[in-house]
Amino acid sequence: MPGEEREIPRPPRYQPLVVVAAALMCGIALDRWAALDFVWIGVASLLAIGGWGLTWRGRHRTACIYLLAAVACAGAGWHHLRWRYFDADDISTFAREEYAPVVLDGIAREAPRRVAAPPFDPMNAIPRGERSRLEIDVTRIRDGEVWRRVTGRALLTVDGVLTDVEGGDRLRIIGAFAVPSPPLNPGGFSYAEYLRADRVRTVVFAEHPAALTRLAPASQYQPRRGLGRV
Repeated sequence: MPGEEREIPRPPRYQPLVVVAAALMCGIALDRWAALDFVWIGVASLLAIGGWGLTWRGRHRTACIYLLAAVACAGAGWHHLRWRYFDADDISTFAREEYAPVVLDGIAREAPRRVAAPPFDPMNAIPRGERSRLEIDVTRIRDGEVWRRVTGRALLTVDGVLTDVEGGDRLRIIGAFAVPSPPLNPGGFSYAEYLRADRVRTVVFAEHPAALTRLAPASQYQPRRGLGRV
């Protein structure tokens, strides 16, 4: 009818990165549960890229399948390197499931996060107060009178509130360390795997903020320091 407004149909939404992200996540999940061999991941990625190179000019749908397969291989390879490859001198190689005394040096990766005290529990003979928690990059560990170079990340928990530590600070910690224990029940939540996803395989505990000594403050231009202040 004259004078009536016609609704213009909207074009379909085009979101190709959703498919790419799904392929990447499929590769990550496949390596997590199937423990793929890194060599075969590399071979599969080369075959996928080669197939894409042969088909991208004329057979677009087939080329897209090859390209998504290459993206999935990239996700699997990235996960394989982060989940399974650690240096021989990683701090976790010195730790056991039982806490042991330790003196180590490290660099704070972030500003401490305050962890509120848990609710009162009459079954807990020793009530727990507020704590501070942060990740550190471990650089040295004391072995008797000798300092040994180490690598790797650790999750540091301190009884009390840390107020003078910023991301990038060089710290000396006197406390105890261990590797996270596996779940007590089959199929239960694995705290060890939760930390390992962030490449953390060691936990460190200090009984008091005084157990930490700041050897050197972070540089004024240290990004971690600025991010922590924000």
